[in-house]
Amino acid sequence: MVEPLQIAGRRTWLKQHDGERRWLALAALDLGVRLLGLRCLRPPPRLKAEQACQLERRRLRELAEHGVPVPRVLGHGETALLLEDGGPSLAQRLRRCGPAEAEHLMRIAANELLRVHWAGCCVGQPVARNITVDVAGCVRFLDLEEDPLQVMVLAEAQARDWLLFVSGSVRHAGLPAGALVAVIGQCLRQTGPDVQQLLRGAVRRLWFLPALCRFAGRRARGLGDSVLILRRALA
Repeated sequence: MVEPLQIAGRRTWLKQHDGERRWLALAALDLGVRLLGLRCLRPPPRLKAEQACQLERRRLRELAEHGVPVPRVLGHGETALLLEDGGPSLAQRLRRCGPAEAEHLMRIAANELLRVHWAGCCVGQPVARNITVDVAGCVRFLDLEEDPLQVMVLAEAQARDWLLFVSGSVRHAGLPAGALVAVIGQCLRQTGPDVQQLLRGAVRRLWFLPALCRFAGRRARGLGDSVLILRRALA
């Protein structure tokens, strides 16, 4: 749970870790991605609240040391973190803006994710709601309470970042597929060949999603669209 707080005239965020990730859903997801041969989508293990809070503090510190833009920790308890405000989320900004600004926002967020990978790191859950973009265009990555490197190697974790970034952003952007292909493709061409190979394999194994999601809700259609966008971006 996350709630805003005003402290000394500035906006901050209090994040309470509850440690209640559903083990049955995680086990089902893990089994499903294993059957599909998608190691890069394996979920990290379920943690108790104290462990999740400690892990997020560690990841925030380590990512900051590598130059990754993350919020500063202003205070902490056993199961809570007080974090600086980074502005509205990418999801909020995409829903409020026109096509030109949406394309610009997607480009700066994608380029920042690429720089994270160049630094030898991964994010974990870089979906649009977990990325902030302030008025100056500065990006920050949030929600770092899980570490994909507990269950996969770095190249797999970076491929996972791109899969989640695209699938968790396209439905908010409302852009033509061609514009998204151009933005994502420009970044993917600068990733390592091992990451590109993993992404191509994932897209190939998820070939059925676009047809399956075509007549579903907006969120599901976004998943199908993301497979098509990644396929074209990797061509």
